[in-house]
Amino acid sequence: MAEALERQANIASSLDFVNRENDPCTSEEVVALFMLERALSNDRRRLSPLELNKLVFIAHGWTLGALDRPLIDNRVNQIQARPIGPVVVSLHLMLKKWGAESLNLYDFYSLLSRSSSRLNPNLLPLPGDARPLGLVRLDDDSRVCDVLNLIYDTYTRYNGGQLVTLTTQADSPWASHYGSSFLGRWGLWRGVGHIPDISIRAYYRRRLGK
Repeated sequence: MAEALERQANIASSLDFVNRENDPCTSEEVVALFMLERALSNDRRRLSPLELNKLVFIAHGWTLGALDRPLIDNRVNQIQARPIGPVVVSLHLMLKKWGAESLNLYDFYSLLSRSSSRLNPNLLPLPGDARPLGLVRLDDDSRVCDVLNLIYDTYTRYNGGQLVTLTTQADSPWASHYGSSFLGRWGLWRGVGHIPDISIRAYYRRRLGK
């Protein structure tokens, strides 16, 4: 795990800090599609819902730290501190039916297709063409793609349990907000707390030495 933390710290040397507006770059669905498309095109591997959720959170954190801009919209209690670490709630709910079973690009795209009235419910994508209509295309910003590619290359070497460990370190945003509810502050219940972008940004900027 020490090696994993060292890799997480060294990722900073590959990212340039750029000031940007505060609008989210894209959505959690698109980031998940990006990761699953990379998995399919590179090594045809599958990702578990836990791994996919953690990759989206980590990508959001490094985008905030490196580009000073949120990757996804976290303004309405979207990212929460839960017992299994930081969780992107909407993605967690979307993937809940898979449980611990891994999924691939086609599984997830099919799910998105069926949830959108604008898409053919039987439509499956061709490899490399897996962006549902109406969602922001990541290739509008090459820096965002650079960050996401770096996240995939760095963090997919770890399994879900290791990613939980990496995102629940003592100085992490999760540690600051897990149990931050009223009952949690009194030690009565270690409940769910929202992890705001201000905490996530500060943590990943520290990793960048900012």
